Amino acid sequence: MALALMLTLTAGRCAQKARKAAVGIAAEAVGQLVGDAFLAMITGTDRSGVPRGSDGGPHRGDEPGLYGVIRGASACDKITLQTLLTDPQQAEKSREWAAVVGIPAGRVEAYIGSLTPVVLRNDTLVTNHGYKDGRSFGYESVLQAGTAVLVDGSGALTVKCSFGSPLTPPKHDVDEIDPQITDAGWAADYDADAVQVVRPGSADVDRFVLTDLDTGDGVTRPSGSTGEDDAAVTASDGEPAPTPTKTKTKTTKTSTKSGTDESTAKPKSPTAQPTTQPNGDRTRTGTGTATATRPRSPSPAPPASAPARLSVAPEAMPPGTPYTLRASGFAPGEWVQFWQLNPMPMLLGSALADEAGAVSAPAMQHLYPGDYTIQANGQLSRRSASAHMLITY
Repeated sequence: MALALMLTLTAGRCAQKARKAAVGIAAEAVGQLVGDAFLAMITGTDRSGVPRGSDGGPHRGDEPGLYGVIRGASACDKITLQTLLTDPQQAEKSREWAAVVGIPAGRVEAYIGSLTPVVLRNDTLVTNHGYKDGRSFGYESVLQAGTAVLVDGSGALTVKCSFGSPLTPPKHDVDEIDPQITDAGWAADYDADAVQVVRPGSADVDRFVLTDLDTGDGVTRPSGSTGEDDAAVTASDGEPAPTPTKTKTKTTKTSTKSGTDESTAKPKSPTAQPTTQPNGDRTRTGTGTATATRPRSPSPAPPASAPARLSVAPEAMPPGTPYTLRASGFAPGEWVQFWQLNPMPMLLGSALADEAGAVSAPAMQHLYPGDYTIQANGQLSRRSASAHMLITY
């Protein structure tokens, strides 16, 4: 009788474990292109190779050291995100985005301005959102450590900077999921016990205590700022939690393809920066606290012998085909905006120039068939370059 009961309990536990493992969800590597995203292009820069931070499981968004940061830099271009989501041509998309995060459509610009850019230090379970046929849709996903995100005043995740997707809490716990990881490097390093879920902190945070991803030191960042007021941690701030050293058993997945990484430069944003329009005019697009990203020290534009250039690969494609914009000749560490010029100007997105002034930005095309002119504009150098893109029938 006792043996039968023991076998029954063991079988029940195994069945429960199997049920938990059966919940297959998405897994999004740093820099990975995701179809049906809210925006056609990135508005943030992920960072690869981030050392694991705290232990997995539930965490509060106001915990010291929970998130990482490049001191004095913003991994998210809040101004471009504001511009894209307040464009009258994108009114329907803006309403859907606002509905997901639970705000009135008219408050999108101010809301984005109040958010703080940080970088995930652990693989993190969320409900991500896409946009298709005029509607938003949610899906659970694990975001890889190194993903750039925006958090609200309580430290809760609200936006995945790449492609501007809104984030909400997941429906499942971390021990109930089976993420479908297709990136080879991530699959080899994946640790199911290190996946975290972030819950809102107990109150709004005046200053977040973060971890400098370059040095491991503590950094404070005022809520809503983008790096211009970063400072060293003081005794009253509380030290970030140290990186765990205990060894965990890793769960590996079979890999079939890899995502792409975006390099992280070190910009700084000391003042509010106007958006560069396709015609070269400068207009202020943001209210609230959003500021454009500036280098820590002024970076001169490349010499005249190295003109700004832009290319599209592939140059011709059917609708919905992933493509990449590659630009060079811009100022190191500046955000470069990409515009579709015809039949009317439309901002597509932005990407951060590396130390050589080059940009490589993956994108998903949603334009109708036709011949389009795409222009890249440097927010600081005011340099520009154009290229043609053909959407075939």
